[in-house]
Amino acid sequence: PRWDLPLHLCDVMMFVEFYAVYSKKEFPRELVFALGMPGALAALITPGEIYYPFWNIYYLLFIMLHVLLFLIPVLMLADGFVPRVRRLPGCFAFLAVLAAVDAVVNRQLKSNYLFISEAAEGSILYVIQEMFGAWYLPAAVGMVLLIWGMLYGGVYLWRRWGRK
Repeated sequence: PRWDLPLHLCDVMMFVEFYAVYSKKEFPRELVFALGMPGALAALITPGEIYYPFWNIYYLLFIMLHVLLFLIPVLMLADGFVPRVRRLPGCFAFLAVLAAVDAVVNRQLKSNYLFISEAAEGSILYVIQEMFGAWYLPAAVGMVLLIWGMLYGGVYLWRRWGRK
């Protein structure tokens, strides 16, 4: 498969995170928190899409990029960023536009950006694909909504306990 273009979620989030850190604008920070952090964590837990051995420079770069994509939103929280559920529709729209662009590119290049065509073996998405078959993409969207529920529910509980 082709991986030359920065069209995977974590590749795009690398640029969004850079912008979010330097602009300190709320919506880019929300994107990084809602999309970048969970995506990076999933890639770190099950790095199924990496095809290189452990001590290869590309594998180490993969790990380093995803660690940064996970840690920078955590540091943003420590810096005072407060995630807001009301910004999630914008995050979903961002993801939907990226998926639409990737679908067109995938069709033209016979690639698999954003793992729209099929999940990477060994990844969390692969488990979803095995469980739901033809309903893989709607199930993946459901997983995103579930993760957001846990993530934003956790933020809500953290803020509520912090006030007491």
